[in-house]
Formats: sequence, C-alpha cells, structure tokens
Amino acid sequence: MSNRPGSVTFIGVLMMIQAAFSLAAGIVVIFIADNKEIEEATGLSKDALTASGWVTIVTAVVVGLVAGLILSGSRVGRALVAVAEGLAVIGAAYVMFTHHDGAFLFHGLLTVLWATFVLWALFNERADAFFENKA
Repeated sequence: MSNRPGSVTFIGVLMMIQAAFSLAAGIVVIFIADNKEIEEATGLSKDALTASGWVTIVTAVVVGLVAGLILSGSRVGRALVAVAEGLAVIGAAYVMFTHHDGAFLFHGLLTVLWATFVLWALFNERADAFFENKA
C-alpha cells in the first residue's frame, strides 16, 4: 500500500479550503441578496443574486466531494480534476489570445502555471503509485 504523496495532500487540502470559502461566500450572498446597495453595486436583482449564491454553494459541495475523492485515492476524482484543469487552460488560452493585455494576460498565465502544477502533483510517479494502489 502506497502512502499518499504530499503533493496530492496539498491539492486535496487546498480544494477543501476552496470549498469552505465558496460555501461561506454562497451563504453570505444569499443573505445579502435583498440589500438594495448590493443590487445597485452589482447590477443584479435579488433573484439573480440568490441564484448566484445557490450556484456557488452547489459548486462548493462538488469541489469538497472531489477533494475527498482525491484524498482517498480515487482515480475518478483525479480524472475530474484533470478535466477541470484542462478546461481552465483552454479558457485561459482563449482569454490570453483575445485580450492580450494587463490583467487578462497575467490571469491567464497564472491559470496555466497553476494547472500545470496541479496536473504534475496528481500525475507524477509517486502520485501514480498512490492512485494505482487504490481500487
């Protein structure tokens, strides 16, 4: 039985933290959705803000579940993260090529670097051994 590599643990823990913050953000958005100042500042109606809060909560739950899968050695969880990171790179490349200035370029480059790190963390030799030993 192979021990979970630190790189896999790092990714899983970061995903759990992301899920917790997203869950909190979604709840806050739902509770402040009827605030007129928030509606004016965002340009969104109460219903749109509430829907946004619920989408954020659902996303947080999915991220938390996938993080649990990663930490337990699930190949399905690893594949889901790989697909998500691939889509993030495609989106970042599109933004970098269509808006090649300032923050768009910087954000795109950071997204590509982060995705590269995540994929390395989940698909290096030690990670492969860990996920292979989990059925």
